[in-house]
Amino acid sequence: MPSLSNLDISWNGLSGIIPLSLGNLSMLTTMVLSNNYLSGEIPHFWNSIPDLYIVDMSNNSLSGTIPRSMDSLISLRYLILSNNNLSGELPSLRNCTGMKSLDLGDTKFFGNIPAWIGESMLSLLILRLSSNSFTGNIPSQLCGLSNLHISDLSHNNLFGHIPHCVGNLNGLKKI
Repeated sequence: MPSLSNLDISWNGLSGIIPLSLGNLSMLTTMVLSNNYLSGEIPHFWNSIPDLYIVDMSNNSLSGTIPRSMDSLISLRYLILSNNNLSGELPSLRNCTGMKSLDLGDTKFFGNIPAWIGESMLSLLILRLSSNSFTGNIPSQLCGLSNLHISDLSHNNLFGHIPHCVGNLNGLKKI
């Protein structure tokens, strides 16, 4: 199966950890493991699957942090890890410059919302960081996301002022 490009095993009753052998699927462009009972940490095999376009592991029981090696996925457009037990501060994903959707809602991330989201992910359409434990100000760099349609930062511990430039995000349909 080394030539497999699309793996979608969502909406099953799969349990256990994500096997390291998935890292051998070097031609993979789509990995959808959502809506199962997967647990354990997200493996560190991302350098061996360079052409991934979609990663959806939402609605599982994954724990730990986002591996730093995910920053090597320069083709990644959709990263959906919502509704898991993931935690920690967000590692840099600044090399994922073509990202269209970053959905990390309903997890346990903390720390500041990283400024690199607004500096590097200029194609972002959907930013969902709701129901986490983010603190601090909303970074003004998010105003650089001129294509943004949906920004959900609700149910965090943010404080300070709403950046004035938010009113200039003309494509924004939902906050």
